[in-house]
Amino acid sequence: MEQELGKQNVTFALEGLRAVLNRTDLPTSLEIARFYAENKYHEWWYAIPVGITENWFYQQNLNDYPESALKKCFGF
Repeated sequence: MEQELGKQNVTFALEGLRAVLNRTDLPTSLEIARFYAENKYHEWWYAIPVGITENWFYQQNLNDYPESALKKCFGF
């Protein structure tokens, strides 16, 4: 990531990945499965599990995560 974005931007990029969990327009688990089956998924959706993985370094309790975000993460 540092090579692609530059050392000065890594912190901001990681914050952005963690923030994706708070978006209000995340697809439902059913939408993820349906679109993936139709090969119509959006690549930015991979930010959901990456955001949870990155956030795990700061919050290692599943109760701290929105249930909807966890369901979407496991949809992948």
